[in-house]
Amino acid sequence: MLYLLVMEEKNIHIKYREFNSKAELPEFWQILLREAEDILDHAYAPYSNFHVAAAIKLNNGKTITGTNQENSAYPSGLCAERTAIFHALSAFPDAKIEGIAITTSAKDKLCAPCGGCRQVLVDAELNRTGPFPILFPGENGHWLLFDCIHDLFPFSFKL
Repeated sequence: MLYLLVMEEKNIHIKYREFNSKAELPEFWQILLREAEDILDHAYAPYSNFHVAAAIKLNNGKTITGTNQENSAYPSGLCAERTAIFHALSAFPDAKIEGIAITTSAKDKLCAPCGGCRQVLVDAELNRTGPFPILFPGENGHWLLFDCIHDLFPFSFKL
């Protein structure tokens, strides 16, 4: 006897906004992105030559920045997003994140947070700060703005 398994196909809707240029971004994001751009040359990336910077705005008015830091004992380095968020959460454990802006030395290329950074952002949202928006470069000079990490990483690990 032949049994047919009935499988239900499902879809995920991912919401984000796309801006055609930095000039189209709301003022909050232009300022935060400028903070990240200002430290991009602080990245230590002698192996990949791929510089990344992140700026996090906290509800206490502080802006925390970070850059990627490579290490010859790969994978001992850290991404810019993790450098910034770990500093923000350790220096201001009670602060809420209002937004994070990410920029890179790779012009006109999509540069979303890596899987490790996405999981760190999930943990920050769930366990520390609540949801916060994330801005990063898309292709061709566009900018992508997500309302929260779950829109970018819908099947994240949760304890």
